Amino acid sequence: MDRDRTPAQHAGDAYEAIRAINHLTMGDALKYPADAYETVGGLHAAVSALPQAFRQIRARMNELETADRLRNVHSDDPDVLAALVGNMHAMLLAAEDSARTLEGQLSEAHSALSPLAYVEDPVDVPKEAPARVRPPVPEDDGEDMPEGLKDALRRMSERGPVINMGTGERVAEDGRLLDDED
Repeated sequence: MDRDRTPAQHAGDAYEAIRAINHLTMGDALKYPADAYETVGGLHAAVSALPQAFRQIRARMNELETADRLRNVHSDDPDVLAALVGNMHAMLLAAEDSARTLEGQLSEAHSALSPLAYVEDPVDVPKEAPARVRPPVPEDDGEDMPEGLKDALRRMSERGPVINMGTGERVAEDGRLLDDED
């Protein structure tokens, strides 16, 4: 580990590494199932470290807040500062929960890739696998929120309303999502 670099520099390196993976996986860089297995394994390892990073960032910001070392550069209103700090804590807590969910999903994907092997000569392999062996991949319509994130938002809303910072709309309050059916 290079302690001469800042956490932000290391985070930038992580972004660049993911960006490189994204570019490489558009082509044929994953020649064999083992390549995908190793790539997913590396991503799983990286994601498994995220909850600790988020916890430690929250802890440090809490220390700074407790020591009265935080200010809002856009407003002197202490209520605005309190709202920003509260939102930062809530969103990092949600990110921590989401990272744990993602870690579990990557672990499952990694396990599913484990027994897969490359077929050199596909002549003897049936063209279509039965549906029970290869279920259809669900389409991602972008509308469904992962259950882990829904659960995190519900838990956060037990302490107060959760606001979508992009739209300003309430998304959860009193332990439930506003889109939850009663």
